[in-house]
Amino acid sequence: MGDRERITRRAAIVSLGTMTSRILGLVRDMAIATILVSRMRDIFFFAFIIPNLFRSLLGEGALSAAFIPVFNEYLAKEKREEAFRIAHTTFHLLFLVLVLLTIIGILIAPSIVHFTGFDTENKILTLGLLRIMFPFMIFSCLAALIMGILNSLGNFAVPAFTPCILNILVILSIFTICNRFRYPVMGLALGVILGGAGELLFQAPFVLKKGFSPLPRIDHRHPAIRKIGLLFLPAAIGLAATPINTAVDHWLASLPRFCPPGSVSALWYSNRLFQLPLALFGIAIATAIFPTMSRQTALQRIEELKETLSQALGLAFFTTIPAGIGLIVLRTPIIRLLFQYKKFTAYDTSATAWALLFYSLGLFAFGTVIILVRVFYSLKDTKTPARVACFAVISNIVLDLILMRPLAQGGLALATSLVAVWNMSLLFWLLRRRIGRLGGRRILTNFIRILSASSIMGIVSWLVARAFEPHVVTLNLRVLQVGVAIVAGLVTLALVSTILGIKEMRTILEIVTGRIRGEG
Repeated sequence: MGDRERITRRAAIVSLGTMTSRILGLVRDMAIATILVSRMRDIFFFAFIIPNLFRSLLGEGALSAAFIPVFNEYLAKEKREEAFRIAHTTFHLLFLVLVLLTIIGILIAPSIVHFTGFDTENKILTLGLLRIMFPFMIFSCLAALIMGILNSLGNFAVPAFTPCILNILVILSIFTICNRFRYPVMGLALGVILGGAGELLFQAPFVLKKGFSPLPRIDHRHPAIRKIGLLFLPAAIGLAATPINTAVDHWLASLPRFCPPGSVSALWYSNRLFQLPLALFGIAIATAIFPTMSRQTALQRIEELKETLSQALGLAFFTTIPAGIGLIVLRTPIIRLLFQYKKFTAYDTSATAWALLFYSLGLFAFGTVIILVRVFYSLKDTKTPARVACFAVISNIVLDLILMRPLAQGGLALATSLVAVWNMSLLFWLLRRRIGRLGGRRILTNFIRILSASSIMGIVSWLVARAFEPHVVTLNLRVLQVGVAIVAGLVTLALVSTILGIKEMRTILEIVTGRIRGEG
């Protein structure tokens, strides 16, 4: 099997697992919307974002970006035993660092909560939640490292479905232990801790079967550990932009001077919907191509690396552009269908739709940035994305302060999208300087064709949804409105893409119909 088929198959596996996890995540958020009023949702989501920030940086982000290229380099050179020694050392050193950070986090939690816009009673509750959930990052970061090891060893299915465990256990906590507390949100926090531990335990049998040992075998003098350490810090800075910006946005949304009550929840729910296609497509494609690009770089096959990048960007555009336009035109019907029940009001739907509109504008840019950053990491260059990310964080804060006054939470989302577009452009230019021509004209032409097809799709979906709007008074009609609009849009996209000769359409059809052959 060639690299194209292998990447497509892996992306399909990761997408399926991610789709399952994200659907469960939506069920989780729907359940939270039914048991908590907007004030309690604001408190929970703010407290959860802090440990989740470290998960993004240390687990799914920087450490994986530093560890996987080095680990794959030893695997490519058929030094499997040495590669596992590196993995064991990294795992146990990470555990020690995470325990230390958790203790520090619990101690400084009062200072974090002090700067929120919540009143005194809610600040006390937020402090309790934050301290309960800080240990979550220990389990989740270790689980993310195991995901990277399994992906490098060719197992994409188990890591792809691992995040489902978190969502399942949180959902179970909502229906079993939340009502035992004076504040149900406390039971929700315990569910988060159980979910993090479940992610780690779920993967344990699979990684042990591959030869990984849970016993401490720390070889901190190994040169590979030093290499991972040197790659880690700039990688942490490089991948910090999005989670830091998200945390800053939620903090600003908690300030009543700038945003109305419920804005934290509006940002959370809109971000969750925006992240769904990003995870299904952008992150899935980046995850699938990262080991391949790392091997191509290790073997100095730069032209193959460029071709892999071109294929990945084509798939990313064809999935994220239609998804972004679809979310823009169907944002209110989708939010109303998923969340507007019991304690989630029509006002909450309107506030969430306002933020989702601006998030969706930058969806394609986010998907592209994820892939471009992985190319730099495969080249063992973590400094360039780090410099770009530093600029992104500063730019995002400046734009937040400018745009949140006239647009409230919508301004915070728009700032995020504008920074993503700028990051995408800058990273592409820097990568071209680094490895030469990337076929930019061909990529731009493909982008324009996909945007044209997606725009026609959006018009059709909007017209269908608008025709249903006067009659949407029951749950069944909500489902029918969204379902028919999506199906009409997808059929239109398929027809127009075929007419325009967009080759990614055929690749997606191969995934859907199962025509991609299995490996081996």
